[in-house]
Amino acid sequence: MDLGAWVSLLKQALRHLTGAGELPLAPGERRRTAPAVPRSTAGAAAEDAATTLLTRHGYRVIARNRANAIGEIDVVCRKDDTIVFVEVRSRTVGAIVDPKDTITRAKARRLAKTAELFLRQHRLSRRSSRIDLVTVEMDEEGRIKDMVHLHSVVGQDGR
Repeated sequence: MDLGAWVSLLKQALRHLTGAGELPLAPGERRRTAPAVPRSTAGAAAEDAATTLLTRHGYRVIARNRANAIGEIDVVCRKDDTIVFVEVRSRTVGAIVDPKDTITRAKARRLAKTAELFLRQHRLSRRSSRIDLVTVEMDEEGRIKDMVHLHSVVGQDGR
């Protein structure tokens, strides 16, 4: 085995031991691809900011931008023994609709079912889980003005 292969193997083992890195894609799962519109740039910045906020508060990101047969998940984290699915919503400061009000009943049900399938796909069904929301408010230039992390915004039954 050459030096490059050893280094790669060592890095992989280190990531596994330290718990760093994302979960591999499960069968039937794919990475969500961002649409090629300017709005996606703000959405990506909001997700990056939300991820930073979560890691500062002790969450370990295990997946981002995952999609399965039911829906999409922005961020999946682990906090202690709980798997936390995080929906990230961004709006411009002063927008008429509050970001948390954009989670409709249908969206809540889809999030719950998507999370349930993710847990089954990754053999995590026995872990406790919840669905959180991080709202990100930005100014017109795309600078983040405020972020709020709301816990358990969707119940396991999708309400």
